[in-house]
Amino acid sequence: MEGYMKKTNYFLIIFFSFCSFAFSQSGFDFAANNVFTFADTGTSHMLKKFNMSIPYTLAPVGPVFSQNVIGLEFGGQGYLYYFHMPSSYNYELWRIDTATGTRTSVGVAGNVNGIINRGLAWDNVGKKMYVMFSTSPSKLYTVNLNTGAMTFFTNLSANDYIIGFAVNNAGSMFGISTFGTKLVRINQTNGTTTDIGLLGVTLGDVYGCDFDPLTGKMYLMSNSNIYRIDTATGAATLTGSIAGSAKYLSIGGGLYTGISKLSAEIPSSVKLYDNYPNPFNPSTKIKFDVASLSFPNTGNGIHFVSLKIFDMLGREAATLVNSKLSPGTYEVSWNASGNSSGMYFYQLSVDNANYAVKKMALTK
Repeated sequence: MEGYMKKTNYFLIIFFSFCSFAFSQSGFDFAANNVFTFADTGTSHMLKKFNMSIPYTLAPVGPVFSQNVIGLEFGGQGYLYYFHMPSSYNYELWRIDTATGTRTSVGVAGNVNGIINRGLAWDNVGKKMYVMFSTSPSKLYTVNLNTGAMTFFTNLSANDYIIGFAVNNAGSMFGISTFGTKLVRINQTNGTTTDIGLLGVTLGDVYGCDFDPLTGKMYLMSNSNIYRIDTATGAATLTGSIAGSAKYLSIGGGLYTGISKLSAEIPSSVKLYDNYPNPFNPSTKIKFDVASLSFPNTGNGIHFVSLKIFDMLGREAATLVNSKLSPGTYEVSWNASGNSSGMYFYQLSVDNANYAVKKMALTK
């Protein structure tokens, strides 16, 4: 039996090594399948996810709900959050499991005489979820993710009408203003805005914007077009379009989807660690190192990292990482509640080169 397992492992390693060179990831703008949106039919909404490869392909997550959805954002607890308005200006906070699409009511948020202005924004530094209302002036609230309750935070400057906003990894808030179609920086303390620059494009309906927590880039959805926003100049660059009607934009990665950077110290080599616990049910953690000195030809020190899970037949069971990462030590969690018991293999690739394959056992 031991000899059989050694031969099986050897075959799978060769197979995975071949697969890692069978395609190029250089065209990806950020992590694959970590961007979530709602497909909008007017009377129902389905959560969908996509990646930034061209053309964008929407993959359904869970069932269709006949529930009007307002806003969409990851919170620090790893769930997606949105508002539902069952009656006039009476809001409820809901959360979604991104693996199954299961929706759970968090609680009544309250009644505000205004419309939520294109969504929510999570501040991972201050650990706050913000929501903006298009009153006059626009108002900024915080949301309790455990109860749904909203608390007034500050009024925004009357000099700008903000139609979308987001918070970056450093805790700075940015907004899209219709006054000149420009990017502004928002002071969360007093609501004042500072002009950064014109977007340089004509926008349709804006359905939210967000930062990619892994790359730090800002993105904006207008109708079904997605733009990358330069936060230094305000300039917008079209990156692609989504087929069909979609609303809202929430980008996972980093602490939002289970990927944590444990250390910024540059490792001496690429390394894949044993998962823990092993055997496991239903969740386990996998740690890996991304080095710098081993890749003198990549220039900027940012590497494309892939961490995938395969079953005993070599079929892909999950993609945990598919992103451009800087050197450091990372840890990612895998929740296998939707997978069958058995032996699984996890493979680490950096810049399309396969570095290690390890095995783990899911026991239910």
